[in-house]
Amino acid sequence: INFSLLQKLTERSRLTVMGSYTRSEDEQFYWNDDPYRPGSVDKDESENYNFNVALGHTAKKWHSSIGAGWRRTRQLDNSDQVSDAFNVNGLLGRAIGAHTYWDFSLGATIDRPDDGDDSISYSLMTGVSGEASERTSYSALVGITMYDYNGYTDDTAYGPAYNISGAYRLSRKVTLSLAASSRYESEYAGYGASRHRYVFNHTLTAAVNFQWTDVFSSRVDVRGTFEQHEATDSTPDYDRTYIQVGASSYYKFNQFVTMYGRVSYSIDEYDADSSEKDNARVELGFSFRF
Repeated sequence: INFSLLQKLTERSRLTVMGSYTRSEDEQFYWNDDPYRPGSVDKDESENYNFNVALGHTAKKWHSSIGAGWRRTRQLDNSDQVSDAFNVNGLLGRAIGAHTYWDFSLGATIDRPDDGDDSISYSLMTGVSGEASERTSYSALVGITMYDYNGYTDDTAYGPAYNISGAYRLSRKVTLSLAASSRYESEYAGYGASRHRYVFNHTLTAAVNFQWTDVFSSRVDVRGTFEQHEATDSTPDYDRTYIQVGASSYYKFNQFVTMYGRVSYSIDEYDADSSEKDNARVELGFSFRF
């Protein structure tokens, strides 16, 4: 379930509210080496909640935004583990050209597990945004992240932070887009979560959008995620690679109702034990605008 609210408050101010709820189930069968004993099935059931709100303002030579968000992951197995994350962020930009802004961004995220101390990450980035031409828009922020991790063993990590995106209108009907971002987070949430590790996450997304008619559009996208799972104790580090390819189409019945369909295929690979799994997904639904 997803919802979003985009409200124009004044000629220069806008409010954005977004939220989602997802419930997922995954079953994994394990063979038993003893031929006289049956295998076992592990069931991983979880709920995920997301809520974000942002306020943006644009003046003659300045633009700014401030936002906050909440994310919760709840395991529905015997552990009933709940992990929350809260984030705040702000951006301030000064015009340095007719279509160019110099931006500064500051953000903080608190990871709050069900059983343990809070971990906090801070990020400071700077860069430029604007329009390179009538067809090209971009935003490029780079900087540094500090992650104060509190698990069974505490640790403080530093790494690069970046949030880069761009769009190019190839024609009236076709638009290309590219986005890359990074973040630090704890490994509390999810099946097999550990209090010994934190994760450095890199995500790259490329997409092609087609506006066939005023009421019918499509999108093809490829998303790759690379996770570095860093251990704070003697256990080894490991990496995870996740690649997803998807295609979506949208048909707008009127200004209030849109039908959409999506198919996707993903590959999930862990280098720790050379394991790999794939997943195919089909979605069909409606979105409503009020």
